[in-house]
Amino acid sequence: VGSYLGNPLHPMAKLSEQLVVEYLNRKGYFCIHGLRQGVNDSDILAIGKKNGSIEALHVEVQTSFRPQAHLSNKSAKRRSDAEVTSDMAAWLNKKFLSAKIQRIRKQLWPDTTWKFVFVHARLADERELKFLGKKGIELIGFREVLQGISVPAGKDGYTCAPGGDISEILRYCGETD
Repeated sequence: VGSYLGNPLHPMAKLSEQLVVEYLNRKGYFCIHGLRQGVNDSDILAIGKKNGSIEALHVEVQTSFRPQAHLSNKSAKRRSDAEVTSDMAAWLNKKFLSAKIQRIRKQLWPDTTWKFVFVHARLADERELKFLGKKGIELIGFREVLQGISVPAGKDGYTCAPGGDISEILRYCGETD
């Protein structure tokens, strides 16, 4: 079974990422979605011009609606605060800070300071979100993304398929006849 969004085993994840790309496009960002180099990957890299200067975003997306395991270690076991901190430090390094990921970003846009963003629905352990917030990661709820794409794009934004098509469906759902 194929999927027009990429990996057929994770169609919901790819669809969620496409909706985040649509959200960012509407905010004036140009996005690279699903960038891979070897075993290293980034969900979304986005570049936009904000207040006269370039803004670069590295965005990771996790949109579980009924999470069964932790974001950082894919286990459902109870963890101490120290274990959450350790697991999340490893996750943060893997997703945003490793030398390989930094090299990929530098190859694409040298001399750019990257802002890190995490888009999320529900997590099995809210302490993971608190950890990311304390580390300076911008946290965006997936509901905000859906609300942002359910209205027409502004004059500076643009849309892309399939996110643009899905935004039309969301807008239709919100209309009253």
